[in-house]
Amino acid sequence: RPWADQMGDSKASTVRVNVKFQKNVLKDIELDMDEPVVVFKSQLWTLTGVPVERQSVLGLKGGKLKDDASWDKLGVKPG
Repeated sequence: RPWADQMGDSKASTVRVNVKFQKNVLKDIELDMDEPVVVFKSQLWTLTGVPVERQSVLGLKGGKLKDDASWDKLGVKPG
């Protein structure tokens, strides 16, 4: 199950996150807060091979990341 850990980035609408997947940490994955959640999950699909519909992204405010979630309400902030 992927898990996102926030790390700051200098772009206003972009943050870099670390994602724990199985026993690995995928570092500095770019998360564009102007894009819907499904775009981030698609990035994770490319990196992990886990299809979007089978992902459980945890570690953000509000618990499990839902496809209709708003990044600004999840406690993810740039910088």
